[in-house]
Amino acid sequence: MRKDSSKGRYLCGTRILPQPITAATDLVQLIDNMDAYNGGRLRAACHLLRDKYSREDVTIGLSLAGALTPAGLGPSAVIPLMNHGFVD
Repeated sequence: MRKDSSKGRYLCGTRILPQPITAATDLVQLIDNMDAYNGGRLRAACHLLRDKYSREDVTIGLSLAGALTPAGLGPSAVIPLMNHGFVD
């Protein structure tokens, strides 16, 4: 990041230069480089979940509501959570 003082009073802050997304960008890099608007909120949520899930002394509750079967969320979301040990 660099300061560009030639832009005047209103554009003199630090310039934001986001990292380009390439074929080599992995998911962690993609999420960690999100810093604005909903991307920043997504990054904060991912970091919160990572920090909480990685602890040994944590119990996670999962509640389900709605029409899971017609929406296909059973096989696509709930079963993978069970298979990977996130839900007993």
